[in-house]
Amino acid sequence: MAQQLPPALEDKVRKYEAQLRTYEAFKTQNLMTQQELSEVSMTLGELKKYPEDGVAYKAVGSVMFLVDKTKLLSDLEEREEDLKRFSETTGRKVKELETKLTELKDELSGELGKHSLKIQ
Repeated sequence: MAQQLPPALEDKVRKYEAQLRTYEAFKTQNLMTQQELSEVSMTLGELKKYPEDGVAYKAVGSVMFLVDKTKLLSDLEEREEDLKRFSETTGRKVKELETKLTELKDELSGELGKHSLKIQ
């Protein structure tokens, strides 16, 4: 017969699982932001090498529009700054959640150990 956990301990396990899902979501979001930031930074680098009087296009969906290079540079630099800020914010949140998860896991491990159970 399966051993039943006390309600307070079940609540802690649910809290741990919810925190773990939140952590995974923030970690994924941070990774995606860093990937986009890398793409924008590489695009900026290439665009800056391009001659000032060169023709530049911007893709919007499946359509490409002729745009002013200066305006495109400005838009990309703004996007790069936004992504850097967002990446820093989500990175801090990931670290905070890692700390909380470690504390919760240690606490749960001790309590579950009393019931001869383990966290996977």
